[in-house]
Amino acid sequence: MAWMWWDECINEYGYFSAVNGYYYDQLFNFGEPVSREALKKYVSFMAHHEGLEHQEWQPITGAAPVAAPDNPRLFRRGAIMCGTISGAMDPMLGFGISGALVSGKVAALAVTDPDAAEAEFKRFVRHFKASFYMKQLVWNRFIRPNVTAIARSINIVGVERAEWLGRFFGAGHLPATSAVPGFGPINCS
Repeated sequence: MAWMWWDECINEYGYFSAVNGYYYDQLFNFGEPVSREALKKYVSFMAHHEGLEHQEWQPITGAAPVAAPDNPRLFRRGAIMCGTISGAMDPMLGFGISGALVSGKVAALAVTDPDAAEAEFKRFVRHFKASFYMKQLVWNRFIRPNVTAIARSINIVGVERAEWLGRFFGAGHLPATSAVPGFGPINCS
């Protein structure tokens, strides 16, 4: 089970995933702390829609390489980088787990074959720039500020069709929506 929760009270989203009795739950807000009002609203959503009650929240501060379209890099100052800090992530939604797995394998390759690893890394992050611009120029300006319209649109087309569109975009059919390493048409053998 997994969900993403958008609301006007935060500039990113709430994310929950659960499997085999374990779960992960986080409320993201880039550039500023999550307000108490936003957390209260998210907790209410969880209880009302999913019957989940979790009161112990720990605020954390982190960094993600989404300030510029050219952030992804495998090597920096003689170090081999991987995971989110390398930029092997989706700048649109901030997904980084699959990118961490893929880039970890590439980082291991970089120890013995730096040139091959660099070529693979560039292939994995090839849509980062398009996705970055999609978020900055379209999503943040026109779509994200109006969560109510997003919800109405999903209700009009239906949840099943909206999920199908998500799978279609996630499968790499549009470059700006296939920046998540592991979800696009990528072969990591």
